[in-house]
Amino acid sequence: MTAPSVKVLALAVLTLFVCVSCARDAGETDDQGFELNAYGLLTGTRNEVSAALLARELRFQEAVADCMRAEGFDYFPRDDTAEEEAASEIRAPGTVPGVIPVEWAMEHGFGISEMLLASMDRSPFGSGLVDLNEEYTATLTAEELRAYAGALGDCERSSGDLVGFDAVEESMDLAELVAEEVEERLEADELVASLEGEWAACYVASGGWYNYQAGEPGSPAELFEQFAMTVYSDNEVSEPGRSQYEELFELERSAATLSAKCAEEIDFDRSFTSARNSYIETLLEAHGGG
Repeated sequence: MTAPSVKVLALAVLTLFVCVSCARDAGETDDQGFELNAYGLLTGTRNEVSAALLARELRFQEAVADCMRAEGFDYFPRDDTAEEEAASEIRAPGTVPGVIPVEWAMEHGFGISEMLLASMDRSPFGSGLVDLNEEYTATLTAEELRAYAGALGDCERSSGDLVGFDAVEESMDLAELVAEEVEERLEADELVASLEGEWAACYVASGGWYNYQAGEPGSPAELFEQFAMTVYSDNEVSEPGRSQYEELFELERSAATLSAKCAEEIDFDRSFTSARNSYIETLLEAHGGG
């Protein structure tokens, strides 16, 4: 048995760090009191982290708009609040990849195919405010456009300083480093190995089958990873259309529900999260971060 792989942890980290410009200062809190420092990035739920990232992005965008107006230009700040609210409804809850409540799994699977299906119905620019900026710049002369570009660069740098991007990047770097070290500890953890063995036995005995015909399943996180890799990797379904996503969605819900039932039966989430968070705290302290 193996603990959640580095690929899974990396995927989890990447899904949290949606945009560097959205992030917050280490130790700064949002209106709900969530701290987006390295500890928060590693232990917060996906929705907690994503909401905090969005709050920072909104402040950044408003700061850029204020600065550009002071320079004599129009700037339309991007606001992805509606998109984030929609995404939060289908983003997998919890902090452990692949470990989700049974009722949620029955409706959403792991949240992978559903998120991609939802993305098909949205503009790549969300609220469209980026297009408004493009329309505005199209009205400028070549000389005005050069001045606009220079002002925008200066305003983005000063706004980034205002909201503390450097501190956030440091927190992200530390979180990624600690995630890799936590992975090493979990791989050698006897309790985690025992939990994964119990989950695998339950999954197989209950008829679990997806991509496990050739060998024994390792963990809920690896099952999650297999679905993610099926959707994203270069294979026969690397670029599925809507019908293929819908077919994947049905398979995903079936496997996710069975996985969730087995995890719930052995209290996997609580036990695994306790072990993981203990390593996170120890390693953050060793690195002098938090």
